[in-house]
Amino acid sequence: MWVIPTFFCISVEQKLFWYIFMRDFTELLRPKAEEFAARYSLEIYDIIFKREKEGKVLRIYLDGAVNLDSCAAISRLISEWVDEQGENFVPHEHYRLEVSSLGIDRPLRSAKEFLSHKGKLCRIQTKDKDSAGRKRYKGRITDVSNGAVTIYAEEERNSFIIEIDGIAKANAEVEI
Repeated sequence: MWVIPTFFCISVEQKLFWYIFMRDFTELLRPKAEEFAARYSLEIYDIIFKREKEGKVLRIYLDGAVNLDSCAAISRLISEWVDEQGENFVPHEHYRLEVSSLGIDRPLRSAKEFLSHKGKLCRIQTKDKDSAGRKRYKGRITDVSNGAVTIYAEEERNSFIIEIDGIAKANAEVEI
Protein backbone atom coordinates (compact mmCIF):
# COMPACT_ATOMS: atom_id res chain seq x y z
CA MET A 1 0.00 0.00 0.00
CA TRP A 2 1.29 3.44 -0.96
CA VAL A 3 1.07 6.32 1.45
CA ILE A 4 0.94 9.79 -0.04
CA PRO A 5 2.06 12.51 2.37
CA THR A 6 -0.73 14.99 2.98
CA PHE A 7 1.42 17.99 2.10
CA PHE A 8 1.49 16.72 -1.53
CA CYS A 9 -2.29 16.50 -1.72
CA ILE A 10 -4.08 19.64 -2.80
CA SER A 11 -7.82 19.58 -2.41
CA VAL A 12 -10.28 21.06 -4.86
CA GLU A 13 -11.05 23.71 -2.24
CA GLN A 14 -7.35 24.67 -2.01
CA LYS A 15 -7.06 24.90 -5.80
CA LEU A 16 -10.20 27.05 -5.93
CA PHE A 17 -8.88 29.29 -3.14
CA TRP A 18 -5.54 29.71 -4.97
CA TYR A 19 -7.32 30.54 -8.24
CA ILE A 20 -9.59 33.13 -6.58
CA PHE A 21 -6.70 34.63 -4.60
CA MET A 22 -4.53 34.99 -7.74
CA ARG A 23 -7.43 36.46 -9.73
CA ASP A 24 -8.21 38.97 -6.96
CA PHE A 25 -4.52 39.90 -6.75
CA THR A 26 -4.28 40.61 -10.46
CA GLU A 27 -7.52 42.63 -10.34
CA LEU A 28 -6.07 44.75 -7.51
CA LEU A 29 -2.83 45.20 -9.42
CA ARG A 30 -4.39 46.09 -12.79
CA PRO A 31 -5.38 49.76 -12.09
CA LYS A 32 -1.92 50.59 -10.77
CA ALA A 33 -0.20 48.75 -13.63
CA GLU A 34 -2.40 50.66 -16.11
CA GLU A 35 -1.41 53.93 -14.44
CA PHE A 36 2.30 53.08 -14.74
CA ALA A 37 1.91 51.94 -18.37
CA ALA A 38 0.07 55.14 -19.29
CA ARG A 39 3.13 57.15 -18.19
CA TYR A 40 4.89 55.58 -21.20
CA SER A 41 1.87 55.84 -23.53
CA LEU A 42 1.34 52.08 -23.26
CA GLU A 43 -1.57 49.86 -22.30
CA ILE A 44 -1.81 46.71 -20.22
CA TYR A 45 -2.85 43.85 -22.47
CA ASP A 46 -2.93 41.14 -19.83
CA ILE A 47 -1.77 40.27 -16.32
CA ILE A 48 -1.22 36.62 -15.47
CA PHE A 49 -0.13 35.21 -12.13
CA LYS A 50 0.42 31.47 -12.24
CA ARG A 51 2.37 28.51 -11.05
CA GLU A 52 5.06 27.07 -13.29
CA LYS A 53 7.77 24.46 -12.79
CA GLU A 54 10.25 27.15 -11.70
CA GLY A 55 7.78 28.69 -9.22
CA LYS A 56 5.23 31.49 -9.30
CA VAL A 57 5.36 33.99 -12.17
CA LEU A 58 3.64 37.36 -12.46
CA ARG A 59 3.55 38.26 -16.18
CA ILE A 60 2.46 41.65 -17.38
CA TYR A 61 2.05 42.12 -21.12
CA LEU A 62 2.25 45.63 -22.53
CA ASP A 63 0.71 46.87 -25.76
CA GLY A 64 1.84 49.82 -27.86
CA ALA A 65 5.30 51.06 -28.81
CA VAL A 66 7.03 48.88 -26.19
CA ASN A 67 10.80 48.97 -25.81
CA LEU A 68 13.33 47.60 -23.33
CA ASP A 69 13.55 50.86 -21.36
CA SER A 70 9.77 51.11 -20.86
CA CYS A 71 9.59 47.45 -19.78
CA ALA A 72 12.38 47.96 -17.24
CA ALA A 73 10.88 51.19 -15.90
CA ILE A 74 7.38 49.72 -15.53
CA SER A 75 8.84 46.60 -13.92
CA ARG A 76 10.62 48.77 -11.32
CA LEU A 77 7.48 50.82 -10.63
CA ILE A 78 5.31 47.74 -10.19
CA SER A 79 7.91 45.98 -8.02
CA GLU A 80 8.25 49.02 -5.75
CA TRP A 81 4.48 49.46 -5.50
CA VAL A 82 3.89 45.77 -4.67
CA ASP A 83 6.64 45.95 -1.98
CA GLU A 84 4.94 49.01 -0.45
CA GLN A 85 1.68 47.06 -0.06
CA GLY A 86 3.20 44.75 2.54
CA GLU A 87 4.19 41.12 2.65
CA ASN A 88 0.64 39.75 2.60
CA PHE A 89 -0.35 41.54 -0.60
CA VAL A 90 1.19 39.00 -2.99
CA PRO A 91 -0.44 35.54 -2.86
CA HIS A 92 2.98 33.89 -2.61
CA GLU A 93 6.18 34.95 -0.89
CA HIS A 94 8.52 34.17 -3.80
CA TYR A 95 7.60 34.99 -7.39
CA ARG A 96 9.24 36.22 -10.57
CA LEU A 97 8.00 39.44 -12.21
CA GLU A 98 8.15 39.61 -16.02
CA VAL A 99 7.10 42.70 -17.95
CA SER A 100 7.22 42.42 -21.73
CA SER A 101 5.63 43.21 -25.07
CA LEU A 102 3.24 40.82 -26.75
CA GLY A 103 5.86 39.91 -29.34
CA ILE A 104 5.56 39.79 -33.11
CA ASP A 105 3.11 36.87 -33.00
CA ARG A 106 0.84 38.70 -30.58
CA PRO A 107 -2.52 37.19 -29.67
CA LEU A 108 -5.65 38.67 -31.24
CA ARG A 109 -8.74 38.56 -29.02
CA SER A 110 -11.14 41.34 -29.94
CA ALA A 111 -12.65 42.97 -33.00
CA LYS A 112 -10.49 46.04 -32.29
CA GLU A 113 -7.31 43.92 -32.36
CA PHE A 114 -8.31 42.13 -35.56
CA LEU A 115 -9.17 45.48 -37.14
CA SER A 116 -5.74 46.88 -36.22
CA HIS A 117 -4.21 43.93 -38.11
CA LYS A 118 -6.39 44.23 -41.21
CA GLY A 119 -4.34 43.33 -44.28
CA LYS A 120 -1.92 41.20 -42.24
CA LEU A 121 -1.56 37.46 -41.86
CA CYS A 122 -2.96 35.59 -38.87
CA ARG A 123 -3.58 32.09 -37.60
CA ILE A 124 -6.96 31.25 -36.11
CA GLN A 125 -8.11 28.18 -34.22
CA THR A 126 -11.85 27.92 -33.62
CA LYS A 127 -13.58 26.38 -30.62
CA ASP A 128 -15.63 24.06 -32.81
CA LYS A 129 -15.13 22.46 -36.20
CA ASP A 130 -16.90 23.93 -39.21
CA SER A 131 -19.15 21.88 -41.51
CA ALA A 132 -16.05 20.51 -43.28
CA GLY A 133 -14.44 19.46 -39.97
CA ARG A 134 -11.92 22.28 -39.95
CA LYS A 135 -10.72 24.22 -36.89
CA ARG A 136 -7.47 25.86 -38.07
CA TYR A 137 -7.11 28.70 -40.54
CA LYS A 138 -4.22 30.79 -41.82
CA GLY A 139 -4.85 33.82 -43.96
CA ARG A 140 -4.85 37.57 -44.46
CA ILE A 141 -7.46 39.58 -42.56
CA THR A 142 -9.66 41.26 -45.17
CA ASP A 143 -12.62 42.44 -43.07
CA VAL A 144 -13.82 42.76 -39.49
CA SER A 145 -17.52 43.49 -39.03
CA ASN A 146 -20.66 42.30 -37.28
CA GLY A 147 -18.70 40.28 -34.72
CA ALA A 148 -16.81 38.31 -37.36
CA VAL A 149 -13.41 38.36 -39.02
CA THR A 150 -12.95 37.49 -42.68
CA ILE A 151 -9.64 36.02 -43.77
CA TYR A 152 -8.41 35.15 -47.23
CA ALA A 153 -6.36 31.93 -47.37
CA GLU A 154 -4.00 32.41 -50.32
CA GLU A 155 -3.07 28.72 -50.61
CA GLU A 156 -6.73 27.77 -51.00
CA ARG A 157 -7.79 30.93 -52.81
CA ASN A 158 -10.81 31.12 -50.56
CA SER A 159 -12.25 33.48 -47.96
CA PHE A 160 -13.56 32.35 -44.59
CA ILE A 161 -15.86 34.27 -42.26
CA ILE A 162 -15.23 33.33 -38.63
CA GLU A 163 -17.31 34.54 -35.69
CA ILE A 164 -15.02 36.18 -33.12
CA ASP A 165 -16.95 34.52 -30.26
CA GLY A 166 -16.15 31.15 -31.87
CA ILE A 167 -12.39 31.71 -31.83
CA ALA A 168 -10.39 29.71 -29.29
CA LYS A 169 -7.03 31.23 -30.20
CA ALA A 170 -5.74 33.67 -32.77
CA ASN A 171 -2.28 35.13 -33.36
CA ALA A 172 -0.70 37.57 -35.75
CA GLU A 173 1.53 35.71 -38.17
CA VAL A 174 5.09 36.77 -38.91
CA GLU A 175 5.63 37.56 -42.59
CA ILE A 176 9.03 36.78 -44.04
